[in-house]
Amino acid sequence: MATAICNRLNGLAAISLSAVLSVSPAFGDTAEQFFAGNTVRIVVGAGGGGGYDLYGRVLGRYLGEHIPGKPTVIVENMPGGGGNVAANYVYNVAPKTGLVLNMPFMDLPLRQLTRPQGIRYDMQRVHWLGNMAELTTVLAVHKDAPAQSLEEAKMVEVIMGNSGIGDETYVMPSIANTLLGTKFRFVSGYPGTAAITAAMDKGEVHGRGGSWISWKVLNPHFIKEKKIKLLAQGGLRKDPDLPDVPLISGFARNDDDRAIVRLVVALPIGISRAIMAPPGVPKDRVQALRRAFDATMADPDLLADANKRSVAISPSTGEVVESRVAEIISATPEMIERAKVILGYTKAK
Repeated sequence: MATAICNRLNGLAAISLSAVLSVSPAFGDTAEQFFAGNTVRIVVGAGGGGGYDLYGRVLGRYLGEHIPGKPTVIVENMPGGGGNVAANYVYNVAPKTGLVLNMPFMDLPLRQLTRPQGIRYDMQRVHWLGNMAELTTVLAVHKDAPAQSLEEAKMVEVIMGNSGIGDETYVMPSIANTLLGTKFRFVSGYPGTAAITAAMDKGEVHGRGGSWISWKVLNPHFIKEKKIKLLAQGGLRKDPDLPDVPLISGFARNDDDRAIVRLVVALPIGISRAIMAPPGVPKDRVQALRRAFDATMADPDLLADANKRSVAISPSTGEVVESRVAEIISATPEMIERAKVILGYTKAK
């Protein structure tokens, strides 16, 4: 497996070297001169058909119209390592020209602190161009689950399906156990939210964590038929759709609890569908890409397309994303250790 990945990266390096040589004379050009006639690649760290891919392709349809020189924009999928393969490639191998961008998994800045194995990037050194949406995460249980509130979940065991420790499907129930003493028990190994949702319907598990938009887009009948109960939501603020669902941060008992919820839940959600360029891209191109991103997020055609696809758009600028990532990276050693426990990477001492 390691050899296959190594060979793949070596092949990509050769392609990238050729790309660098073909564009290197243009480093003295203005951003518009450089991008004109070129192709910008958005590398998505997930496979086709999922949420990251959906957002990447919506962005790819309209971004080129707002970049000076109006280059062609294409979207490529490079799954593997929970987003690490794509992030490592863009950070270390791809040409540092502004022609290769990455939509990384939202947990990568925190992951480089809590589970650095296989990571060859520093998310504080990249150039953040912006974030397309803050995707609220929710803690949901089936209507037939033995507990229909967090208070009831303190009294009875509730089985929660997930795709693995540290995954979005895992974090919210784990946070509830930490803050409230709920009795959520975990069953891991499901390949994705669709499989967990099917297991909920069969009674194999009672609930899961995960993004609210995945329920809206992929399982709207669960909402319409009131087959799920939302016990809590996570994010920097309440989702407009969910005014009556409490924020998980509201259950924090003290400043330390509030800080850990912000680190593990709210700040990653604040960069849910962000886009970045690797270190080394010339400053004028970074600024051109940032302002192009901002303009794209206000493009009426993109907004209409996103609405048709039930893709939420709640953008942040690259400067705002940069500040959120810096806050994650500045976490104290004590907070990092507590985050490892909540994410399931280590046991509580």
